[in-house]
Amino acid sequence: AMTRDETWIIEHFQALVERYGGKYVGIAKRQVVAVGDGADEVAEKVQDRVERKGLHIMKVPTEQEMSCLL
Repeated sequence: AMTRDETWIIEHFQALVERYGGKYVGIAKRQVVAVGDGADEVAEKVQDRVERKGLHIMKVPTEQEMSCLL
């Protein structure tokens, strides 16, 4: 079963691509809590605010990468 955050990511995927394409984002409680150039950077930015198990870190594809997948 998917978590609520995973469902949120799918529902907001296009908006994430448009806004954060090419970056890594940290998502917790159905919102973007940090953005960075790598997963480690995102994890560091939120380590004091978000429990690691409640944090999803993902690389957001760019519009170009998305068009290659279709």
